[in-house]
Amino acid sequence: MKRIYAIFSVVALFSLPQGSEAQEMRPFHTTQFPDDTSVSLAILMSSASADLQFDYDVEVELTEHGPAGKATFIDDGHHHVRVRCQEPKAVKVGGVLYPLDAKAPVDDWKQDLWKSLCLQPVS
Repeated sequence: MKRIYAIFSVVALFSLPQGSEAQEMRPFHTTQFPDDTSVSLAILMSSASADLQFDYDVEVELTEHGPAGKATFIDDGHHHVRVRCQEPKAVKVGGVLYPLDAKAPVDDWKQDLWKSLCLQPVS
């Protein structure tokens, strides 16, 4: 359980839901560990942000999967995150603002969340 909370503080969140509710939550970010466990982040819900400085308010769920792929832990704490699509691009978790730029690590959950929300095709 300590691993999950440590991972969440380092990593933290999912798949863009249809409307405001996800019919099938697909991870927007997954981290694989040497012992064949993985932790995935999925979007539970997204809506227009109540804060005019951001575009989306989302709730993220964290799930740990064992070596066989079965969920071994589902974090019931719905983690609130705000996402700003326009410059300066950013993700806000709790009271911490994380600016996003092109120099960000490739395997960064914040970048993956931003991409899943802000790079959606418009019909």
